[in-house]
Amino acid sequence: RNSFINSNGCAEIEGCSDIDKIILTENDVSTDRAEYVEIMWAPILQNSFYLYQYEIWRSNNESFSNPIIVAKIPDYNIDHFLDRTTGYETTYYYRVVTLDIFQRRIFSDIVEGKKERQ
Repeated sequence: RNSFINSNGCAEIEGCSDIDKIILTENDVSTDRAEYVEIMWAPILQNSFYLYQYEIWRSNNESFSNPIIVAKIPDYNIDHFLDRTTGYETTYYYRVVTLDIFQRRIFSDIVEGKKERQ
């Protein structure tokens, strides 16, 4: 999991298939926590050999312009992330991105989350 393969992707490797897209719903990103925004997803288990890392992308607008990568997670078994860098009462928009060993990114849908002052 420490390097990329520069090729035409799975087409050149027997038995290889693309990794799945992470499915995020509104229930997977918290809006009611005081200390953090929690993002949860089902980990990639099928074809996990081809997964290089998960990336957590965040934007401060619904159109998802100018996003930043707030985390890179190389362990395919991880299924959540706690974003502690957000302000209170501010809505942020998140995507969980899978990056495969062929340098291809597969983006989840955009889901909003925020940290509540309690």
